[in-house]
Amino acid sequence: MVACVHCCLLMDITTAERENLKYYPVFWDIAGKKCVVIGGGEVAARKVARLLDCGAKVCVISPDLVPELADLTREQRIFHIPSEYNGRGMDGAVLVIGATDDEQTNAAISQDAKIKGIPVNIVDDPQKCNFILPSLVERGELTIACGTGGNSPALARHLREELEAVYGEEYAILIKILGQLRVKMEKNAGVGKVWFDQLMAAGLLTAIRQKQADRVKKIIHDITGEEVQLADALLLRREPDNINDELAIVILTVSAQKLGYLPKFRNQVLARLMDVGKSMVAEVAQLKTYDNTASAYAPKSIDPTTIIDVRLRISLRE
Repeated sequence: MVACVHCCLLMDITTAERENLKYYPVFWDIAGKKCVVIGGGEVAARKVARLLDCGAKVCVISPDLVPELADLTREQRIFHIPSEYNGRGMDGAVLVIGATDDEQTNAAISQDAKIKGIPVNIVDDPQKCNFILPSLVERGELTIACGTGGNSPALARHLREELEAVYGEEYAILIKILGQLRVKMEKNAGVGKVWFDQLMAAGLLTAIRQKQADRVKKIIHDITGEEVQLADALLLRREPDNINDELAIVILTVSAQKLGYLPKFRNQVLARLMDVGKSMVAEVAQLKTYDNTASAYAPKSIDPTTIIDVRLRISLRE
């Protein structure tokens, strides 16, 4: 799994405000570690998808599973305990997420996890949590987290949407470039900040936004003397060639959201679209309606996840 560079934006706060802080903001490496999700519905599926994105070994406890989780179980990507929560299954976990619709069960999950010293999050119930999950803006390996201490998820979403408008996909490309230059910067002590300031002042971000590959390379070389790999990065900004590709973008994006691939995989999906989309044209041509759900995009005789999920899984492995 490729290591990610995560960035968290934190505003300056007063001493009085600092005294009221309850949560410590942290990016946590859970790759290869056991994480338990209790619940088998859509909310649980979203939590599982995020944990898998981070490389966790996920155990789901629930008598029933939504199709997404059932598929992951069949593929042996998660371990499933098919029972109601009974206090078992947490041992060895680094975190627990309670995502059931039963208040008593959620209370028991919270109490049991705290007794065992395991961090626990109960969805939509911050009083039962000792960690909460922020609203995220993700641009490739750049991550910006917004949190309100559990007071207003609506405000966190609003702030996330504002940040999404400011920090576009060009930042995913910028951070790839900076990641390549970082090794060079470390070998030339003291030049990191100088290079960064000069690159930004020279219009590197604008050149990336306008997809001017030659200009991007020239700016980088003139300032640092280094060459960087841009092919994959700039492909992320490639526009669709025709209406079939535009339709494929819509189908892939909406379906990927339903299947839990986005937001983390948005860049990879778009990067592969020109190849994957072409092979979908025959299926795409059969699609007649658009109502913002994945099921609307497939002929009645075909399960929507059959086409989209297979295409995504194949392309994202490549």
